[in-house]
Amino acid sequence: MNKLLLLLIMVGVNSCSTTSPFLSQLGQVDKVDIDQSDYQRPELYVDNYTFSKNYRSIASVGSDNLDMTNRQLYFLTYYKQYLTMGHILGKKDTIKSCPSFHHIYLEHKDEMETVSAQYSSQLNFNEVKKDITNIAKYPVLSLPASSGNNLVTELVEDNWRRSGEHVQAALEHYYQIEKQEVELLCDRGVSPGYYVYENLVQYFQTESSFHRTQAGLKAILKLPVMANMLILDNLMRENYALNETNNFEKWLMTRSQLTWFTEYRENLVKKRKTLLSAKY
Repeated sequence: MNKLLLLLIMVGVNSCSTTSPFLSQLGQVDKVDIDQSDYQRPELYVDNYTFSKNYRSIASVGSDNLDMTNRQLYFLTYYKQYLTMGHILGKKDTIKSCPSFHHIYLEHKDEMETVSAQYSSQLNFNEVKKDITNIAKYPVLSLPASSGNNLVTELVEDNWRRSGEHVQAALEHYYQIEKQEVELLCDRGVSPGYYVYENLVQYFQTESSFHRTQAGLKAILKLPVMANMLILDNLMRENYALNETNNFEKWLMTRSQLTWFTEYRENLVKKRKTLLSAKY
């Protein structure tokens, strides 16, 4: 793919994305706009974040694990995220076969089915209700809802009532979207999400100037496999750390030269903890 075209796809703004009446209050908070006819891929809100020059990225977790193909690594990462979401919701995986990735799945079956961290869908959005600019710290609020809006729009329109019900419904709706992606990968070995990921890998391998930038951050958050990391982090209980979660994500970021993304993940976790501790 032409690099300029890819860059436009990754960072371009489109007019089809979900909008909400409170957007005028967001100030410096930006939104990752994705060209999609139906709101199914989360369009996350991001702060104007400056990456540190001295940040130490995650260590390699074993070069032998990077011998797998990009397709295999993408599948394992996404499938693990789907299984983790199912674990949070108490859902049993109903996908019976995956011919395109049968052997690689069996090689990693134990790790795929093990959830190390603890999660909860019971979230407190009081700090967002007080100050809507805190929305970037709560990626869950960007989840698609069955109505076609994002979750935060549903909550605002309901005056933040029944927030637990809205969150649960959005998680279950998104779980079904993830399932469709997994089924497509299992059946065909590829998916639209995978093709965008593959192009992104190629781009970041040659365009280092795009690393550790706001534009680069917004670009990678167009990928569900990357947005999912922030969404699951948001659902993780406070006493767990990112290094206790998904090794496939670490391998994928190493392969894609995106280990700098961990700094942003850790920053969001820290900011949420600060907001919660300020209540006491």
